[in-house]
Amino acid sequence: MRIYEQIRHDIDSLLNILFQENLALFVSPVIIDYIADKARVTWPSRPDSWRYAFDSPFASLDEYMAWIRGMEYSAILFDASILQLSFEFEGDDLIAHRLVYYPCPLELDSSDLDLLNEEPILDVIDIYMNDSGRFRARSPIRFDFNADSMQPEHPASHMTMLTNECRMPVYGPVSLGHFIDFVFRNFYPDIWQQHEFIREWPISINQRTISTSEQRYLHISAHEHLT
Repeated sequence: MRIYEQIRHDIDSLLNILFQENLALFVSPVIIDYIADKARVTWPSRPDSWRYAFDSPFASLDEYMAWIRGMEYSAILFDASILQLSFEFEGDDLIAHRLVYYPCPLELDSSDLDLLNEEPILDVIDIYMNDSGRFRARSPIRFDFNADSMQPEHPASHMTMLTNECRMPVYGPVSLGHFIDFVFRNFYPDIWQQHEFIREWPISINQRTISTSEQRYLHISAHEHLT
């Protein structure tokens, strides 16, 4: 099995478990999109949806709604937050990834969460979007990796939050296990404690791409073994 086929299987397994455990409202099929000699493991996507979302201001309600309206996601979690999981390979070499946690910008109570199981998500959001008391200024967090994008002020692997200009260096590509652990450990600690499959999902350390100059500043790191 090629490594990108294994990643497709891993993402599919993870999404199915999230759905079965009622941690996800919707999950998208996991596909392999072949482009020349490259293989991208991702969700079914349409270029027009991407363009509309990218034309919206970063971390805005419009952007959040554009991702949902275009069905540009791997999963919508139980609280209407979004996960995007995409890895790109050239042969067996990982050359890029996009791993996004996009929290719902509105605070939804338990009755609202029940409503999400009955009504379209955007209809529920529309009900409350003018209620300023429900608005939460929560930034999406995106882990990007692109082996060819490294340049000053643009690390090959980085985390973006708050603004598009914020690119905190990351040690290298982030594994699926590290990302899922990061999301649930930090934003859903009770769920992280309750579900062993999240805590025990395999993590791996890929090649380190962070430069010496980037390591001089605050950055995100991880190690295979600690002594």
